[in-house]
Amino acid sequence: MPLIAFSAEKLATCRGGLVARMIDAYLSKMAADLENAPEITEKRKVTIEIMLKPIMEHGELHRVETEITVNGKAPKRVASMAMFVRSNGRQRQFVYSEDAEDNPEQSTLPFHDQKSAE
Repeated sequence: MPLIAFSAEKLATCRGGLVARMIDAYLSKMAADLENAPEITEKRKVTIEIMLKPIMEHGELHRVETEITVNGKAPKRVASMAMFVRSNGRQRQFVYSEDAEDNPEQSTLPFHDQKSAE
C-alpha cells in the first residue's frame, strides 16, 4: 500500500472521503441557516481543526496521531416571553399567555372566525 503525502489538497480524500463529507455536512447546515434566517446578519463559521500528537518510541518520533475536527457555528436564536409563577394548589408552576406574550395577565379581545359567526 503506497504512502500518501498529507496536504490540503488530499484533505478531502482522507479516510475514504469522510473528511469531505464532514465538511459538506457543515456547509449544508450553514447554507440552510442562512436561507432560513437571512435577516440575522451575523457571520456563520465552519472550522476545520487538525490536531497532531507525536508518538514516541525509543526516544524518537515513531508516528503522529492526527485528529481532524469539523465544527460550525451559527448565531443562536432567542425567543422570549413573560411568565408568572402561580400555584395550582399542589405545586408552583410557570404560566404564560399565547395571546399576550409580553404580559400574561393582559385581557385580550375574543376574535371569532368570520365563517363561524355567520
